[in-house]
Amino acid sequence: MHTVVYIMSSGTIETKCFCTVSCSLQHNAPAILAYLFPPMNDIVLESIHTIHFLSDSPSGQYRNKSMFLFLANHLKIILQNYQEVGHGKGVPDGIGGVGKCTADRMVAQGSDLPDMDTLINVLQQNCLGVKIFSLSKTEIEKISEVIEKWKVLPVKGTVKVSKNLNRLRL
Repeated sequence: MHTVVYIMSSGTIETKCFCTVSCSLQHNAPAILAYLFPPMNDIVLESIHTIHFLSDSPSGQYRNKSMFLFLANHLKIILQNYQEVGHGKGVPDGIGGVGKCTADRMVAQGSDLPDMDTLINVLQQNCLGVKIFSLSKTEIEKISEVIEKWKVLPVKGTVKVSKNLNRLRL
């Protein structure tokens, strides 16, 4: 499960919650990009001036050369905000928690969730404020192949971003 929350303020506040579900256990940059595409396609990016990415700073997911290149070339203004490492600090983590608790509750009540399609149906029926997307392993592999062709060089100082943030918190 990968969750995204879209909050837009233009006089009134609009909120949309998304969850992309996959059988893949990958959590690397290609997988994260693949997880982000369905929600991003659902949002009208042309009307957005600034995008804030809130992340708990895992270098394999958001704080790396592939993600930097994608964000810099495909989105207008991006502010990446790295939080303390770990889960449970924001609305996206809450959405994932609700999804997991919903699945646990259904199993505890005797429902069987034998495959991804059944899980998605259960989440769609019980998590009404969350738009659920499905992502295949093949889609993640395609993104991996594209990223390999980019031949991106590392961004000098990426590792220090996390260390500097931790020093500021002391």
